[in-house]
Amino acid sequence: MSKEPQKIFIIGQGLAGSVLAYLLDKQGHDVTVFDDAHATSSSMVAAGMWNPISFVRNNEIWLAKELLQSMQQVYPAMEKELNISCFHPTELVRIFPNVRAANDWDTRSTLPDIAPYALAKQDETVQQKMVQPAGHSILHHTGWLDVPVLLTAIRTYFADAGRLCLEFFTDDDLKRKQAEFPEARFIFCTGAAMKQSLLFSHIDLRALKGEVLTITANNLQLKRMVHFRKFLIPLGDETFKLGSTHELDFTDHNISEQGRLELLEELKTIYAGEVKVTAQHAGMRPTMHDRKPVAGFLVAHPTIGCFNGFGSRGVLMIPYFAQHLIDHIEKQTPLNKEVDLMRYWKHHK
Repeated sequence: MSKEPQKIFIIGQGLAGSVLAYLLDKQGHDVTVFDDAHATSSSMVAAGMWNPISFVRNNEIWLAKELLQSMQQVYPAMEKELNISCFHPTELVRIFPNVRAANDWDTRSTLPDIAPYALAKQDETVQQKMVQPAGHSILHHTGWLDVPVLLTAIRTYFADAGRLCLEFFTDDDLKRKQAEFPEARFIFCTGAAMKQSLLFSHIDLRALKGEVLTITANNLQLKRMVHFRKFLIPLGDETFKLGSTHELDFTDHNISEQGRLELLEELKTIYAGEVKVTAQHAGMRPTMHDRKPVAGFLVAHPTIGCFNGFGSRGVLMIPYFAQHLIDHIEKQTPLNKEVDLMRYWKHHK
């Protein structure tokens, strides 16, 4: 067991790399961050919404309570130290797609795992201005994180300390740094790009393209987020985030007319008012085949590891598993078997 400060290189300054680097730094480790500021990073274009309930089965997601507790500690602490505003707890309106879904929710929402999230009230704006023939429900312990604001602040934090390298981290860089710092750890948090590395080619990580719009709707005085197959997040000043598309078989990383139309057509199913698109972004979301993130170190290269694959629940999952990985580094505590990189070892002997 060792809590001695370690030299650690974090490769990739998306949300996963940023939170992990910050927590390692706060716990006394010597952290240097490499990042190439890739424009299609999912973190820089993410809407940042979190929701601990799965609407597929109307159940609490895996480790929901633990994830919420960690997130509610980490992000406000980062806000305070970095002097920013990025953490926005906001209630969520779920518009039911049909009566069957509404009835199922009515039944499930009284159960012990769901009841703490369900609120017995209605949203007046949704009732007055949105189409919802099967009705809606309101949840709390939900919200959104302004990810670009947080990442920009973290970038400044490490740059001011002289520990940020804005460049692509190559295999030659890895060899050179290993020779210079033989005891250092290297943790790859490079999102969908990690699959391109031969070190991690055995990991079943896939890139999922998602597009998000920023829109204005002058007559929509909405204070809560709305889920309706897509989602709508109020940013203030009659501005909203509208997302997200999910494209596994994509041909490029660019925004598309198809993505814009898909989102706007979905919005029209619940809101007939006039909207204006002010921005459109596309990003590559790193997802795993089993929907669990991946963390840990390679058996053949025990100082080289990864922290990745958080998919659409990154905002909620990353703080908890960042500390989980740090405990593994400092105390050699076992990693959760469902996220441990070792689950791929049998494919890479």
